[in-house]
Amino acid sequence: MMIKIASPLIALVLLSACAGPGSLGGAQNITVMNSSELPAPDRSDLLSESRPYLIGPFDKLMIDVFGIEELSKKEIQTDASGRISFPLAGVIEAAGKTPGEIEEEIESRLRSRYVRDPQVTVNLKETVSQVITVDGQVKRPGLYPVVGKMTLMRAVATAEGTAEFAKLD
Repeated sequence: MMIKIASPLIALVLLSACAGPGSLGGAQNITVMNSSELPAPDRSDLLSESRPYLIGPFDKLMIDVFGIEELSKKEIQTDASGRISFPLAGVIEAAGKTPGEIEEEIESRLRSRYVRDPQVTVNLKETVSQVITVDGQVKRPGLYPVVGKMTLMRAVATAEGTAEFAKLD
């Protein structure tokens, strides 16, 4: 009888050791605040390092070649594998590259055969591949592009904040 009671008692003691307060954070760039209020933003929140946008499938790009009307204001969408096709430059693997890297690629391809000193500009027109979903008790739930250094607080702010019935605790 003693063995049957001891087994559940030992299991309870072992499980209670797991219930202690765990350590939060762990990463070097995460600060855990013990407060009921959020801290005021500081300079590092406003001027944090920017994360370059990497082009992905179905993103739309606006490409201009300065001085060449036929190659200017071209709106091009990447295909499902992240490639684009640009006149005189051919097919370019755009997935995983920044707009600046695409500019350099198009410039080098045009310079090799067709244009003496091409000046290419690549801008993002529409981002589809890097989006987040903000759902629940926010004022405007939906899909939003990941721009710069996106955090949970910025995602909620992008959705215009919490709604009336949001549980903030």
